[in-house]
Amino acid sequence: MTKTTVLQTVISWVGKFGSNPDYVAQVAHALAGYAVTMTTAYFFRDPWIGALSIVFLWGIPKEFYLDIRYEHASYLDGLKDWSFYALGTGLALLISR
Repeated sequence: MTKTTVLQTVISWVGKFGSNPDYVAQVAHALAGYAVTMTTAYFFRDPWIGALSIVFLWGIPKEFYLDIRYEHASYLDGLKDWSFYALGTGLALLISR
């Protein structure tokens, strides 16, 4: 494969992926969980501070109260979003060992 072909393939994949807002939201929730956990692991030497804060202190109230009340999302949507916070956090906990 030439550089141009690889670049066209990557651009095509990003275009297809980015056109689905559900995929973008799932990746954003997972990255938020990952970023908060890894940041607290770096600065405080304890990844559990970030893990507990993003999953429980932020994720549960935001996904199961605020989104349902103000965005008119369903509980299933909140559960899906919350599970991606947990997925990103779990990945960060495994990496930060």
